[in-house]
Amino acid sequence: MSNIKVAWIPPIPHNRAESSPDIRLVLGHELIGSSDYVASLLPSPEKSWTILDNGAHEQRDSITTVELDALAGLIRADEVVAPDSLFSFEKTLYRSRQFIRGLTPETQFRSVMVVPQGLNPKEWLECLKGLLEEASRSTWGGSFTLGISKDYDSHPSFPGGLISLLTTPGLEGLLGTFPIHLLGWPRNLWTPSMILSYFEDSNIVIRSIDTAKPFVYALHEVDIATPLLERGTIPEYPHRKPNYFSDTMTEGQTLLARKNRDALLWTLTGPHRPYEFSHQWITGAQRFSGFHR
Repeated sequence: MSNIKVAWIPPIPHNRAESSPDIRLVLGHELIGSSDYVASLLPSPEKSWTILDNGAHEQRDSITTVELDALAGLIRADEVVAPDSLFSFEKTLYRSRQFIRGLTPETQFRSVMVVPQGLNPKEWLECLKGLLEEASRSTWGGSFTLGISKDYDSHPSFPGGLISLLTTPGLEGLLGTFPIHLLGWPRNLWTPSMILSYFEDSNIVIRSIDTAKPFVYALHEVDIATPLLERGTIPEYPHRKPNYFSDTMTEGQTLLARKNRDALLWTLTGPHRPYEFSHQWITGAQRFSGFHR
C-alpha cells in the first residue's frame, strides 16, 4: 500500500472542512488580495505541511519572488514552489537558480520545490539536471522537493505522457535525488497509480500529489467513482469554472465530491496494480497496455 499524501484543493468556502489534514497546497496567485482565502487557512492544523504554489500552471508564469516570500510568511508555509515558467526551460532554470541562491539560514520556510520545464523531453531533462545541480550545491540548511507537473502527461511533444518521460532510461538516479511531489492529477486518472507501481521497489519516493478534480467533477454533477471503480472508465473532465475558488457546493455536491475523492484514493492505495489489468479494463490508458517494470 502506498504512503503517498494527497493535498485536496476544494473551493475556498469548503477549505476548512474538505482540505487534507496533513498536507495542503495553497495557490499563491489566488491568495493575493483574498482575505477569505487567508482566513480559511489559519490557523493551520497541527502537523500539517503547507505548500505555497507559485501559480505557473494557471498563469503560465510564476508570481514574483517578493510575492512568494511575503505570502509564505502570511500563511506560515513550510514549502515554497520555486519560480518557474510553464514549458520554458531557460526562464525556469534562470528564475529557480536565482531563487535558490537567495536562500539563507534565516529563510522562513523549510523546503523548496523545484519544477523542471521544457518544450520537449530533451529540454525538460536538461532543466531537471540544472535544477538538481543547483539545489545540491545549496548550503541554506533547508530541504528540497522535486515537483513533476501533470502538464507533461498530455503535451503533444511528450508522446506517452508522464509514464514515458519518467521511465526514460538512465533517469532513475536523478529522480531519486529528492522526494517527488506530483503537481496535479492528470486527466488519465490512472497515471499516478502507474507511476507509484513502476517505482515501488526503487529508491524513488513519491511523497505527495495535489488535485481539485473530485470537487470540479462534483460541481458539474459528475460521479467518477462508479465508472472508475466498476468499469475502469474515466469520465471526460469538465474543466474548472472561472469562479471555481469562490464557488459553493450544495450538500449533494459535497457528498459527491467525497465519493469522488475516495475513488481517487482507491486508485492509489487499493490492492490492485494497474499493470495487472488488461487494456480493455483501463479505458483511457490503452497506450500503457504493455506497461511493466
